[in-house]
Amino acid sequence: QASRIQDKRSILNMIAGKGMDATADPPDSHEAYDALNAHIHKRFAVGAIYERSNNLDVEKVRALCRKFPSACLEATPGGDTALRTAAEGGSDGDGVAKAGATIR
Repeated sequence: QASRIQDKRSILNMIAGKGMDATADPPDSHEAYDALNAHIHKRFAVGAIYERSNNLDVEKVRALCRKFPSACLEATPGGDTALRTAAEGGSDGDGVAKAGATIR
């Protein structure tokens, strides 16, 4: 949420490809808004998959992998995928594999 209406207008107009006009009303919806939201959600999905796997929240991991399949395969800084690292025990050794989970 932008603190000033002019900032919000400028940001939304810029995302929609309409320049940074702070006086023009931005579109209520735009495909660029949707694309940016999807990109941001995917960026957070890798960490969410890792966290939920370590917390043995199998249903949430399944839901995240269905919604963001590429996030399940994205490598962590260590070179493994977040899902594999977490399933094998993650940072605390209590990953979803110990709970007998499978992801389909």
